[in-house]
Amino acid sequence: MKKFFKWVGIVGGSVLGLLVAGVLLLYGLGQMRLNKKYVIEVEPVSVPADAASLSEGRRIFRYRGCEACHGEQLQGLVYLDNPAIGQVITPNLTTGEGGIGSQRTDRTWSAPSGTASARTGRRCCSCPRPSSTT
Repeated sequence: MKKFFKWVGIVGGSVLGLLVAGVLLLYGLGQMRLNKKYVIEVEPVSVPADAASLSEGRRIFRYRGCEACHGEQLQGLVYLDNPAIGQVITPNLTTGEGGIGSQRTDRTWSAPSGTASARTGRRCCSCPRPSSTT
């Protein structure tokens, strides 16, 4: 009987050890992906400010569904508030109080959202990747 419990302990400990090692491996791989730095070469763009361009930008903003996360005035919203998952707050993109718009340049805005931030080089997790602007 002692041998039986000894082997149960060895097998149980081995399974538990493999499980812990697997969880640590998955955690490490996830952290590597989240913290990976990307080199983004963003070509300078000139951002037009005429009425037709602003109207087209508004159309793309609505078509892509940006207001669902950032709000109709780009003020940022609490996008997800679930005690089991956590809270996701989208940034205020305006140039007003609390907004990040004044911290950005045309160059940093022109980096594709959903790929990586031109400012930090880290992957953006939540914005959908634009396949086209139409």
